[in-house]
Amino acid sequence: MTILVTGDSHGDSECISDLLCIYKNQVDAAVHLGNTPHDLLQFKDEYPHLVFHAIIGNWDSNTDGAHEDLLLKINGKRVALTHGDRYGVKSGTDRIVEYAQRKNADVCLYGHTHIETKFEIGGILFLNPGRSSKKNSANNKINHGLLKISEDGKITSALLQANST
Repeated sequence: MTILVTGDSHGDSECISDLLCIYKNQVDAAVHLGNTPHDLLQFKDEYPHLVFHAIIGNWDSNTDGAHEDLLLKINGKRVALTHGDRYGVKSGTDRIVEYAQRKNADVCLYGHTHIETKFEIGGILFLNPGRSSKKNSANNKINHGLLKISEDGKITSALLQANST
């Protein structure tokens, strides 16, 4: 399964639409890690072949079916999704690492910092796609990530930037 990872779009649904258009035939699912999950969820009917998951961020009042945290099981791997604000990710990674460990996660996807981040601690892959928006972007690119979990459980990931279409 290949997952498009987005978040922190803050109302820039055009950028999310662009990413879905780019990856519609390359991914099986799309996630939004909070701060306007509606930017992704509004496209569910347009892309019925994709699975959509979304997380509530610190800016979100209308959850639109999004969750505070979510744990997915994909091809034998556990993927934890959270926005990250409740785990103090702007001040460090200790609390998000503890959260992922408590969930027995193999992967932890989070946002909130607006900074693309990828690291591994204790066998857990942590991935933050940064801000999936061109607003206030120095290079006018759309930050996002791709996470692939093969049928045999092999995990690969990438942090990417895309041009707006």
